[in-house]
Order: sequence, then structure tokens, then C-alpha cells
Amino acid sequence: NEFEFPNVFETLRDKVHPDYREMAMTLFDNALKDYSGKTTFDIENPVKTKNHGYRWFRAAGRFTRRSDGSPISFIGLFMDIDDKVRQNELLKNALHAADAASNAKTSFLANMSHDIRTPMNGIIGMTAIASANLDDKEKVKDALNKINGASQHLLNLINEVLDMSKIESGKVHL
Repeated sequence: NEFEFPNVFETLRDKVHPDYREMAMTLFDNALKDYSGKTTFDIENPVKTKNHGYRWFRAAGRFTRRSDGSPISFIGLFMDIDDKVRQNELLKNALHAADAASNAKTSFLANMSHDIRTPMNGIIGMTAIASANLDDKEKVKDALNKINGASQHLLNLINEVLDMSKIESGKVHL
């Protein structure tokens, strides 16, 4: 019949990215088959263009219908949203990178906390042993050697943290 509603979407179907084609056709068919005219077609998907490869578009609309429910026309929009989609992707990637950096810093601080407490506990413990054994020159000497070793270890850890801080703030160039 010459007045039968043409399937306008067939001209676009082959241009819709294959990953989205089935979903787009299902949504379009659902809108077409709903004789109440209340179902809308609304999808965002990449569409093949003549000069720019695939770009993101939003297609939305509904069918106008005769009194018997048969479609007369499709009223809607076809809008290029490629810049918005790509900007959202960049923001999502930036958020992911920020989360990864935050997790790395949290992990770093947890490890540093342990690494700093270990020599500190050694220094405190050996100081208590030296103080309790002032009459025993060998025990005091051993404790002082251990205090010195733990102090050097702690100083190295602190210097490494400060060096990393300088690198991160841009004060040191590698």
C-alpha cells in the first residue's frame, strides 16, 4: 500500500554501531508496535558518519497515529552528542585516576605507618633496656648500637618520604 508507513529507521540501522544495533532496533520496534502512541524511542549510540567515523547521537521521539492506531509519522530529534559523551568519558577516566591515586596514597600511608613504628619501637625499647642496665656496660653498648641502627633506618625512611614529597610537588626534577 502506498500509504503504508515506511520503516525510516531501516536507513539508519546499518549506520548504527553493531554493538548497539539490536538494542536500537528493539526500542524502535517497541515504539512502532505500541498502538497507544505512548511508547517513546530514546537511545544514545554511535552512528557512522560520512566524514568522521562513528559519532555519538541521541535519537528520541514517538509516532503520531491515526484514530485506528496506525502510525502517520515519527516526530523526534536526532542530536549530535559526541562532544558530551567524550567529555563524560574523560571525566570518568579522571575520576578513576584520582581514585587510584587516593588508594595508592592510603596504601602508602598504611605501609609507612608500619615502617616508621617498627624502628621507633626498637628505639624506645632499647632506650628502656639501656636505662634499666646502666651498671652493665656491655648491655648499654649493645642497646646503644641497636638504637643507632634503628635511628639510621628511621632517618632513611623519613628522607625517602620527604624526597618523594619534593618530587610530587615538582621541587625536584628527575
